[in-house]
Amino acid sequence: MEIYQLYFFKCKILLTLLTIFLHLPIYSQILLDTVKHKQVGPGMFYTKYVAHTIPWSIDVFEADMTNQYFAIETVKAFDLLAAGRKKTSSMSLRRNLVGHWSVSAVNGDFFDMTTGMPNNIQVENGQVLRKERIDYPTVGFNMNGEVSISKTYLTGEIALRDSSLIFNGINVSRDSNSLVFYNQFYGASTGTTTNGFEAIVNPLNSWFVNDTVYCTVDSISPVGKNTVIPDGSMVISASGTVANYLSSHVSVNDTVKILLNILPSVSKLKEMMGGHPIIIKKGMTASMNPNDAFVYNRHPRTAVGINEDTTKLFLVTVDGRQTSSLGMNLYELADLMLQIGVYQGINLDGGGSTTMVIRNEVVNTPSDASGERPVSNALLVVSKAPLDTLSFIDVSPNFSIIFIGKQIQFTIAGTDKYYNPIYVNPATLKYKLSDSTKGTITTSGLFTANLDSGECTVIASYGTIKDSAKIIIKGVDRLELTPDEAVTDKNRIVTFTAKVFDTDNIVQTIPLQNINWVCTDTTVGSINIVGQFQGKKIGIAKVIASYFSKPDTSTVKVEIGYGAVIIDSIETLSNWHLSGENVDTSLTKMSLVSLPTSLGSSSIMLDYSFTYQTSQYNWAYLNTNNTIYGVPDSIMIDVYSDGALHRIFFDAVDNENKLFRISSHKLANNPNIFETIGGRIVSSTAVYFPLTLKKISVDLGSAQVTGQTYSGTIYFDNLRVKYPQSAILIDDEVLEPSFFKLYQNYPNPFNPATTIKFTISCVGASRQGGTVPVLITVYDVLGNEVAKLIDEYKPAGSYEVEFPDVGTGYIPSLPSVVSAKGGYASGVYFYQLKAGNFISTKKMVLLR
Repeated sequence: MEIYQLYFFKCKILLTLLTIFLHLPIYSQILLDTVKHKQVGPGMFYTKYVAHTIPWSIDVFEADMTNQYFAIETVKAFDLLAAGRKKTSSMSLRRNLVGHWSVSAVNGDFFDMTTGMPNNIQVENGQVLRKERIDYPTVGFNMNGEVSISKTYLTGEIALRDSSLIFNGINVSRDSNSLVFYNQFYGASTGTTTNGFEAIVNPLNSWFVNDTVYCTVDSISPVGKNTVIPDGSMVISASGTVANYLSSHVSVNDTVKILLNILPSVSKLKEMMGGHPIIIKKGMTASMNPNDAFVYNRHPRTAVGINEDTTKLFLVTVDGRQTSSLGMNLYELADLMLQIGVYQGINLDGGGSTTMVIRNEVVNTPSDASGERPVSNALLVVSKAPLDTLSFIDVSPNFSIIFIGKQIQFTIAGTDKYYNPIYVNPATLKYKLSDSTKGTITTSGLFTANLDSGECTVIASYGTIKDSAKIIIKGVDRLELTPDEAVTDKNRIVTFTAKVFDTDNIVQTIPLQNINWVCTDTTVGSINIVGQFQGKKIGIAKVIASYFSKPDTSTVKVEIGYGAVIIDSIETLSNWHLSGENVDTSLTKMSLVSLPTSLGSSSIMLDYSFTYQTSQYNWAYLNTNNTIYGVPDSIMIDVYSDGALHRIFFDAVDNENKLFRISSHKLANNPNIFETIGGRIVSSTAVYFPLTLKKISVDLGSAQVTGQTYSGTIYFDNLRVKYPQSAILIDDEVLEPSFFKLYQNYPNPFNPATTIKFTISCVGASRQGGTVPVLITVYDVLGNEVAKLIDEYKPAGSYEVEFPDVGTGYIPSLPSVVSAKGGYASGVYFYQLKAGNFISTKKMVLLR
């Protein structure tokens, strides 16, 4: 007995839990923030939501369908079935009249981009534009507030006194022995070219579908072809035996009955629009194909729905394909519509077509590249309320969240008691703030936030009519300074970036000059008002950026290199390992050998082998991890080639771990001799030093015969970098000179180095930001370029630069100036200054 009671008790608990579960909503709740909510017509409301976590931007229009002034309409672009496309806002504006106010509009059915032909049935004011697409659903409305959402089909007939004839279509070409109905949406005339029967009929009351319409025959064409179609009329067009029958049974002033059925739908149907697919059915997500990309991918969306008792209409758009709103898949759209109260719902055309218009203003952000996309048709909600006197003013935006120091422009719109627009004289408007410590507002409604976070209210008045808007002013949460660490010398500028995050973790755009910049050791370097650091001497300094007491700190090392410096003399393989791509790994090897060498007692020997295939590169990678001191301007290595056309690349990362490739200046194809192969290091300010060499990439050369195997040996030695020459500003010459001059070097003759002094002025020169392009070049007696000492923009002043006798760590590329001991050979040299339009050349002598 106890066992039975326990079992019965457990069953009752399970049944209770199951009952509770079945009554819970089965859709996913979406966390929505209301950005805007306002009444826009009698029983009509517009709301903008955002969901920050995705993110989504959502626009919802809701209308009371029982309101006496409510009406819903479809509209066709150009009032023609296939004559092109128009913007939703344009179609809305065209229908906006006093007493017939276009309150809201959304884009309608899918369509042909070329002709503008809608994808499915459309009914406008009881007139059918085209036949159905049987696999796609429609949404239909009648005058009694009844709504249908279903897949429909079209049939039609004309009934005479004693007979009826089934029609073959509407607004299509007439075939032989057929009956076709035409209305003004087809065009100016029927376009028929063969004789038949054509009669113009008009309804005794109005057009509608799914009920009999009694019509009078106003005229009959004498030839039965190409009849002009009057607006609001229908042309009964027949050919063959059908035409003969109608000719003998229909006369002018006869009454005929027209019956067009679109089923299943509501009786006396007045408006219908196609869509796809049905997404809400009886308060639940409809069955959809989860494998259909149109269903599961996120796109901008447009949808229409009704509540359970069909007293409320919902128009919904979701922006997409934007960073501010990603769009929804159809399951997410169904969740949203269920959440706002939709019981039956259908998806309309979306993507770049998605548009919502409120009172003739586009309120969403269309994703189409051109902005709002022209479409085939639109669905409109109309208010038939009369025009009254001013009753309300509306402050826009009615709710704002801004950052300290930012501005908002408020505007005022006036409406009557039916929310129809009424002119408001700007000169009569008055603004004030609930808390004047939070900001200022001008007579034109421009609000400027003070530098203090908090809240305040803008109060607008127009005589005795008032409205208000709330403002939340956000403060600073933190500042993030990049780069965290940097290496520079006396020449290279390090440009820091300071990102200011507000209390919502949103980056705010702050002019760099508004950031407070501090360098902790001004003997090591200095930083200007826009975050540019200039090194002065070797050392370490901290850069501190702060905004409203929110600081961040970076470390700068000033490292100054001179001449050529060896970074690896290749005496060990402990910092090297080999990898490859499209090579024979069993025969491609790296080893340390004693001969040949260009420096020290060993070099790397690379043995390679590969079989060439068309359009395939063959790579050997000498991998390393070598952080380079300072800010060199070039990197080089000595290569002893086997004569094949090899290319050498230096792959490095900067301090932000950004990878870039340094290309060599020539092929490594000189056999049986060491040759220096190098390349210039990128000078972009987006590169943050120090650099770390990650690998030397060898693009192995060959005759490129498909299927041929190639093998050989390459040697590498003396990996080094070269640092740029520095022009030093002479501190005691503080006045900006008004002349250019190149001085004689001293000492002259010289060994091992000499100093070249020059003076530049910005007066009359080709200037860039207060600077002059300066180029100092050294030539031999034959006019060959030996060295380029300076090639950069300089402000006015007097400078000195050294021309050193380069040591054996670097061999000049021009053989004629290479001495037996390395470096430059004795002899006469010329140095030339080009500064703007100024050119001067002098002679100097090197004695060894």
